[in-house]
Amino acid sequence: MIFMKSIIKNRSLVIMAVSESVSNVGSWITMMAVFSLVIFKGAGNVTESGLIYLVGLLPALVFSPVAGWLCDRFDRKKLMIISEVASGLAVSGIIFTESLTLLYVLLALQAVSGAIMTPARQSSVPQVVDREQLTQANAFLQQISSVVKIFGPVLAGAVLTIMNAHQAVILDVISYFLSAGILLLLPKLIPPQHDGQSKKTEEKQKWTDQFSELFHMDNQLKLLFGMAFMAILGIVSIDILASIFTRDVLQSGESYFGLIVGMIGFGTLVGAATLMLTKKASHPWRDVIGGFAIMAILPASMAAGYHIHDLTMLRFITIPICVVAGFGMGRKLVQDNTLIQTLSPAAMLGRISGLYQSTIIAAQLAGTVLTSALVPGLIPVDIYFGLTAVLILAVSIFGLIFLGRARGDKNYPLKNSEE
Repeated sequence: MIFMKSIIKNRSLVIMAVSESVSNVGSWITMMAVFSLVIFKGAGNVTESGLIYLVGLLPALVFSPVAGWLCDRFDRKKLMIISEVASGLAVSGIIFTESLTLLYVLLALQAVSGAIMTPARQSSVPQVVDREQLTQANAFLQQISSVVKIFGPVLAGAVLTIMNAHQAVILDVISYFLSAGILLLLPKLIPPQHDGQSKKTEEKQKWTDQFSELFHMDNQLKLLFGMAFMAILGIVSIDILASIFTRDVLQSGESYFGLIVGMIGFGTLVGAATLMLTKKASHPWRDVIGGFAIMAILPASMAAGYHIHDLTMLRFITIPICVVAGFGMGRKLVQDNTLIQTLSPAAMLGRISGLYQSTIIAAQLAGTVLTSALVPGLIPVDIYFGLTAVLILAVSIFGLIFLGRARGDKNYPLKNSEE
């Protein structure tokens, strides 16, 4: 409880949370507006719909490591402000164009500028809170993010009922500049150890050498990256196929599908809240592996659902299962950030955060391509859900074995917040 009060009273952390919320609400409005222009009021098809996601993911995939490198060299406060202003300028072009080609170009530019924000914010958190408060700080930010994910689309939909798509984008532009103004209230966030001597040392290094250091990062970080990749791979497959499950198995439509998504978001919120409110010292790896394993309940239950013919019971148990799966996801997401911040060398936190963001995006792309290619032509939906659950559990077991060996190796101390 003491930690929670100190987190809420942490001015810099609250500033970052408010800024992120304002910006993300605006982003939801633009996303809904773009779909309105391309799909609902245009002649767009599946290809155009897919391109909306691709132009947002591919530039960020490529630029995120560079963004992380910038975060290790320059004031992170300035980088976050530049990211918001540049994103606002890119999005403002949507207001004046009817061209789909130009629309995709503007979305790609926004993805590049926006790629700076995540590693900049993630690497800034250890600068504004004490090490022992990182879990609570990350949980606080995750809770805010979850609330926006639950209510952002609803608010965006309401805006588009009273404004046309081009007018709605104006609100996103305002949100970016408002977010940048809020970030001006932060203190300077100069990267740790980035003094004159370290700067001279970096200048002597080849630019590529500063990225090659990432290949030698801690094995626990490599495990974390691998588990994050597999988690997103599974989540994307569930996202893509959940609508099919809702239609074919639950025999329901958009409203029930929206309820499912909302319940997962609610579970994520609860999972983050339990970490913020806990009085005991956190065990990040336990939360990451345990939360990851809990997530397997969702694809496993969906696979079983194809073979259960009691529709009333299926609809009844689906909601609590979604909440439980979201709970595991929430705890994992929070502690992913905590482990990155505690295991990464201070001088490399920006680059590692940028690489982590690229890993997540790569998993999103791989999951989308893999699921679309395999289901249902080569693998039935129920079998694919079952394989996803087995894969999640297998990776969790591998993580337990790895960490068990790390604990028993005197030459390789397990580094986490338990020390």
